[in-house]
Amino acid sequence: MIPATVPTEAIFDRGRLSDRSLPVHAWNDDGEPLVLWRTELRRAQNIEGFKEVRERRQIVGVVPGGGG
Repeated sequence: MIPATVPTEAIFDRGRLSDRSLPVHAWNDDGEPLVLWRTELRRAQNIEGFKEVRERRQIVGVVPGGGG
């Protein structure tokens, strides 16, 4: 198991509801993403509705506006 060092998320299709994302906690030896599902790490591909893996967008900083 390889820890996830870059913020990554697995995306799941929930039909008429908006997609759900789960953070990737690690990668298995074959390079497959592992997510926390209920109380255990599971391969994202084995969870119903799995669509894709993508880099997670993170807010790095916030700058106050200059209005007065």
